[in-house]
Amino acid sequence: MSDKNYSDSKKIEAIQNLTLMNDDFMTIMFDENYSLVEYILKTVLQKDLKVIKVITQDYVVNVFYKRVIYDVYAVDAEGVHYEIEIQRSRDGASFKRARFHSSLMDSRLLERGEKNWDKLPEQYVIFFIENDIFGDDEPIYHIESVILEREENTRFNDGRHIIYVNCEYLKNHAEPEPENELDKLIHDMQCEDVNKIYSKEIKDRMAYLKNPESEGFGKMSEWSESYYKEGLEQGTQSEKQATILSMLEKNLPAELIAECTRTTVEEVKKIIANNK
Repeated sequence: MSDKNYSDSKKIEAIQNLTLMNDDFMTIMFDENYSLVEYILKTVLQKDLKVIKVITQDYVVNVFYKRVIYDVYAVDAEGVHYEIEIQRSRDGASFKRARFHSSLMDSRLLERGEKNWDKLPEQYVIFFIENDIFGDDEPIYHIESVILEREENTRFNDGRHIIYVNCEYLKNHAEPEPENELDKLIHDMQCEDVNKIYSKEIKDRMAYLKNPESEGFGKMSEWSESYYKEGLEQGTQSEKQATILSMLEKNLPAELIAECTRTTVEEVKKIIANNK
């Protein structure tokens, strides 16, 4: 390590505490990993599909207005487009955020001058949310457009689908074992222990990245040290607080933030409470 204060043991501990609900760790987990993205989509949508394209941290440029970065963007063999987003805060999972993400997806899917609107492909925006923002204690929520003047649930088939996977669900359904594939996925998204992961796709990739003896651990070490250096570069208390808030936006664990910014976990939690 370039700084002896950032010990190997603490680096390993910080990496071991990461889950898929962390934006950066999820990005590394999904990077060019078609089989893992395919598993996620098959489980959420309960249908067979073949992923042919995966982009992580896909930056959507909007010159005059708000830009967006898609956590994971994918396309399947049928031409259906998908965005997978991780949101731990309630504000981040705003309904209008889903609308905005969906709209920006569409803005890139038709060539200039195209007059055939039917060429606009089907699309899914999928949020994994840490809190049940709907409050109905369901594991998954499907959002579809409907025609109000027709009988109930008559769909307005515009090809847009929004899905929220409720990762709080298992907290209220403490079965000895998850009952189905979706429950297992919800469990695995929040699990930091490789040995307790159900999905082979998730377990294999996580073991590759978290095992200190593996080649993949080097990538995680570089990631971990970059955040440590970011913390060291900030000198004043106000700068340190800005760094902490920036790290919180990336859904990093409080323990890792405290280590990187040379502060205490209690102080990080205090800053979290003061900025809700």
